[in-house]
Amino acid sequence: MTGGLSAERCTGATLPGKLESRLTAFLTGACPEVLPDNHKPDEAIRRVVRQLAMEEIGKKPEVTVMVCRLAEG
Repeated sequence: MTGGLSAERCTGATLPGKLESRLTAFLTGACPEVLPDNHKPDEAIRRVVRQLAMEEIGKKPEVTVMVCRLAEG
């Protein structure tokens, strides 16, 4: 018996793939007021990840968000 999460969930999609899809959808549809702020995206991303984890594995993970901004120049 091995520990940890299985690579694929019952839907056939991997957890990292689902996370990527859900976060892409969130960032694409986020309000223009949310993204420029330095703290609002962190909290919103944390909520998205925790909600998906609850749906998929039934546990609320500790989530650390690091946002790196690239400046045009």
